Amino acid sequence: MISLRRLTIKGFRAYTEVKEFSFDSPMVLLFGENARGKSSTLNAIEWCLFGNECMGKGTGIRERINWELPNRNTKPPNVSVMLELEDKEGRRYVISRSLAPHGRRRGLEEKLRINLPEGGLVEGEEAKARLQQLVKLSFRDFLTTVYQHQEAIRAVLTQEPRERNDAIDRLLGLSDHRNILTGIEAARLEKERREIGTSFDSFAKEVEVALQTRKTDLKERAVKAQQKGLGESQLNQREALKIAEGAKDRLVEFAHQIGLGLPEIRVPKEWKGLSQFERALEREIKRFRSEIPEVMRQQDLFRDRSRITELREAYRREKENEYHARRKFQDFIREKGTGKVLDEKIKGVLEEIGKKKKTLEKTDARATLVRDALEYLSSDVKGAQDRCPLCGNKAANLAEHLKEEWEERIGGEVRKLQKEIDNLRTQLEELEGSSQEYDRLKEGLESAKKRANEVNRRIAKVLAREITERDDPYVLLNKRLGSIEKELKELEDVVSSRQDILDGIAHLLNQIEAIVDILNGEEKMRIVEEIEASPEYGQMEELKDELAILLDDIGKIKEAVGEVSHEEARQKIGAAEKLIDNYFRQIAGNPSVTNMRFSVKVDSRTARNHYEFKDQNGEDLTPVLSQGDLNALALSIFLGMATSGAVKESFGFVMLDDPSQSLGSGHKEKLIDILNEVLKDRIVILSSMDKELQDLTFSRITGAKKKYVFSDWTPEEGPGVKEE
Repeated sequence: MISLRRLTIKGFRAYTEVKEFSFDSPMVLLFGENARGKSSTLNAIEWCLFGNECMGKGTGIRERINWELPNRNTKPPNVSVMLELEDKEGRRYVISRSLAPHGRRRGLEEKLRINLPEGGLVEGEEAKARLQQLVKLSFRDFLTTVYQHQEAIRAVLTQEPRERNDAIDRLLGLSDHRNILTGIEAARLEKERREIGTSFDSFAKEVEVALQTRKTDLKERAVKAQQKGLGESQLNQREALKIAEGAKDRLVEFAHQIGLGLPEIRVPKEWKGLSQFERALEREIKRFRSEIPEVMRQQDLFRDRSRITELREAYRREKENEYHARRKFQDFIREKGTGKVLDEKIKGVLEEIGKKKKTLEKTDARATLVRDALEYLSSDVKGAQDRCPLCGNKAANLAEHLKEEWEERIGGEVRKLQKEIDNLRTQLEELEGSSQEYDRLKEGLESAKKRANEVNRRIAKVLAREITERDDPYVLLNKRLGSIEKELKELEDVVSSRQDILDGIAHLLNQIEAIVDILNGEEKMRIVEEIEASPEYGQMEELKDELAILLDDIGKIKEAVGEVSHEEARQKIGAAEKLIDNYFRQIAGNPSVTNMRFSVKVDSRTARNHYEFKDQNGEDLTPVLSQGDLNALALSIFLGMATSGAVKESFGFVMLDDPSQSLGSGHKEKLIDILNEVLKDRIVILSSMDKELQDLTFSRITGAKKKYVFSDWTPEEGPGVKEE
């Protein structure tokens, strides 16, 4: 057996500074809360022994995916782990594995060195070979018999049979076999065979349908070609090229007739170039249709006709507006006079108002004196009655006399004058309104004349002649429209004949297109026919048969893998069954279970291992087991495998990471008793945060003990580790 004597860690996962551990006692306890570095200590041992094998998906441990080895707070990253091992002859080996930046390229470089007991140093590939000879176990077997990982225990705690079977396969180191079977199932080869067969049959049907479709399509295209004036003998490449040559010649002649240039267009030598030839001629035909001199003259005349028609309508409209404006203005003058007359009337009214206001002012002054005298005479002033307020002389009945004069003469005269002034002001407002209306009508007439003159100016420009007062623009415009219509009539026949020529050339292009469509269809039909006759088509039929044979072979492989996995599981269980039974009953302490039989059989449907745990009566145990019992079962399988000799060569130590999860106090006591037995020929490295388990370790373990206490972790120094 290989024993562990010393461990030195630096820069690995939780560690930054150098930490050293000695394993010179049978029981070594790593104690502390979570996230303090205990698991990193156990990880360092397995990484030093197995390197990259303990990383990634292949381990079957989910937390190892995207696992980071270098401590993030160590810059640059510099990982080193050193193990001192001792074999059964007492020879010591110092194994060093490191990870540091590569000197010449990016990334980290891993190095392995072994200091041999006889002296000397080996490294690299030689060191890997020597380490394999020394360890003998695979990483899978290491997880089965040496390192009890938390995740392996947790997976057994499920009540789901398939997940529990997977977990026990991992505990027994049989994950590779199960993964092969899973991969075969995931491939769904039988389904793929059916789908491939269906796809091939569907493809063959599509080929047949495509062939019939091409034949039908060719018949329809031949009918369309006949409708375009083509005989059956013309539906070939030679005739298509001949028609193309004729179309080109006619277009060249037409261009010469109308005096337009034509770029060089060549008739292709094969029908596949005719589509491009067609497009080139179509572009030129389209250009000629718009650039024919007579067509361009037509377009100019159309524009002139539109412009003159618009001017004629504008002239009619503005002359009518001018007539109405003049008529309104003249009617106003006849009714109310010119602006000068209105101004004179306004002036006369203003003068009359002024005279009336002066008379009112004089009358109003006398009225004020009489009113004040009346107020004085009627006041409470002593002696005011019948005494003149101006001279002070006494006058009989003065107040009555003044009041009578006010009512009979002064008041009536003031009211009459005010009414006359109000009437004059009303007359003034009417005259001023009429004056404003006169100005508005005059301005409207001038504006209408201006717009009419502007239309006349435009007409003169279009007709290219001067328009005088003796001319009638409307008649002149009608005359010009008549000449335009006459010229358009003359051009119509010429343009029609030119377009007929181009239509004839376009018809030839349509014939070419019809022949090319038929030639394309014939080529596509040949391609479909060649598919059926091709070697590949025949090979596809052969592959269908070969796939059926392959499926049979894979079925045999699946059966063989299942048998190997089952046999290895049976042997390992057979070697450890008694110990597993004993350990389980001790830890679980269930009085109803006097014998636990652990067996394996093959699932007939999946060829995977199916594990059963039955009591002495042959009844299934798992439905009645508590979480603590299931944890006891997982620990029993691990400890039984570790101590049974199921593996030819084992390590002289076992590592347990947090084994007390879900265990009650009674379970923990029994676990410690089992560990006392394990300690007879193994060192036990126990990692835990369980205070109760720690106390039981020191109170019930009979062998020597050593404890490393893991205190607070800091980014700069890593875990605080103290030996007790």
